[in-house]
Amino acid sequence: MSLLGKSDYSLVPTHVLHEYAAMDADATRRIYFPLVNSLKKQDLAGYYKSFTSKTLRNLIKSSLIGMCIDKDLLNKQGKIFLNAIEELEIHLKKTAGDSFNPNSPKQLVEVLYEQLDLPVLEKTPTGNPSTNKEVLELLVEKTDCSFVRHLLEFRALSKLYSTYVVGLSNFIDDNNIVHPTFKISGTITGRITSENPPATTLPRDKSYLINGKSVNISVREFFSCPEGYELCYADISQAELRVAAIVSKDKVMLKLLESKEDLHTATARSIMGLSLTAEVDKEDRRLAKTANFGILFGGSAASLAKRTGVSVAVMEDFMEQYLRTFKGIAKWRTRVSDYALSKGELASPFGRKKRVVPYLGSDEKLISEQSRQLVNFIPQNGAAEITVRAYNRICARMEKENIEGFPINMVYDSILVQYKIEYREVIKDLVLKEMLTPVKELDNQIFPCSYGYGNNWSVAENSAKEVYNYNG
Repeated sequence: MSLLGKSDYSLVPTHVLHEYAAMDADATRRIYFPLVNSLKKQDLAGYYKSFTSKTLRNLIKSSLIGMCIDKDLLNKQGKIFLNAIEELEIHLKKTAGDSFNPNSPKQLVEVLYEQLDLPVLEKTPTGNPSTNKEVLELLVEKTDCSFVRHLLEFRALSKLYSTYVVGLSNFIDDNNIVHPTFKISGTITGRITSENPPATTLPRDKSYLINGKSVNISVREFFSCPEGYELCYADISQAELRVAAIVSKDKVMLKLLESKEDLHTATARSIMGLSLTAEVDKEDRRLAKTANFGILFGGSAASLAKRTGVSVAVMEDFMEQYLRTFKGIAKWRTRVSDYALSKGELASPFGRKKRVVPYLGSDEKLISEQSRQLVNFIPQNGAAEITVRAYNRICARMEKENIEGFPINMVYDSILVQYKIEYREVIKDLVLKEMLTPVKELDNQIFPCSYGYGNNWSVAENSAKEVYNYNG
């Protein structure tokens, strides 16, 4: 049976393959009935039939179709990556010396905290000064040290290069297509994940400042489409925040979301009691954005202060103002956590359940982390369910209407659809109608989305415009 580990099944004797296939089918049948009974006992059989099984079928088709890679552009961007990485390494060695290895934590500690005499903001469990990403970002905020800034960019570009240039090349088939393996059970919240390659975590386009020059790095640009086809990109706007506002019935947050104004600017005005036309500076908007995505989902004053570079006292004051402003969200956070800990489970409006084993220890960090995860579950599952259900509806309609194409990827709250160019207007109408379908589990609310199209993922995303309602 060890031969079955070989990638080339032609090396395995036919009678062995027959035996293996029969055993595989029999094992699947044996486990089917206990699993079905378990789903029925948990009242999840309907959820599996109406949602999970459909999603699995569609994800398999998305994987089989795959995503087209522009190899020429991949190679070209690869050279840009390498040149940028080399320039950054030269810059780092000018300060740290020719023998400096940016990937050595020991050398890094010596350069940062001895040679450059930077403040030690955090230590590792072993007592050594920390050099993790969060600490380095905070050092840049506090000291504006160019060495640390270049080090962060060196790390980021090196990771992008190894994962999405070298790594991606390993999965391209003879037709210049990658076939990610999508997973429906990769997260507790229901978000779709993928591997080989990790297509659902591809970073957005970003510009890096290298030796005074702005270098634009785009990974999503590699993902193109076959000749005669194009891609459309549809992304639900601030899905998690909208779910939280709806389930908490926070009137202030709901009003802000309905205003169609930049949410973080509107949040800053509300917290500071400013008029609707008052100017909000970048720092206040940044704090409001941190609050919306941090405080809402259980972040502590210390962690959010570290993220923004302000003092813990300033962040504590901002958190108090935030929770006084958004009282519905504040009460909902406590209610969700208390209910889940007392009942041992938590269910989202869509029927997905999270089992909860209460932490009974006295470690404040672990208590806070469990509470944060419980509060996160419902908005994150809501955003995932809305996106995946829209994906399933788009798949069903494209098959039913015999449209040449299919959705090929999901990234958080966005969907990427490949289709023949002559269907451009048909696809726009179809995708927007399905994305803007009222969500009955969430008070029949419509979740706005942005929509764009182009000959590669980056172009489609960057051309996207916000759509609040669509009548065709």
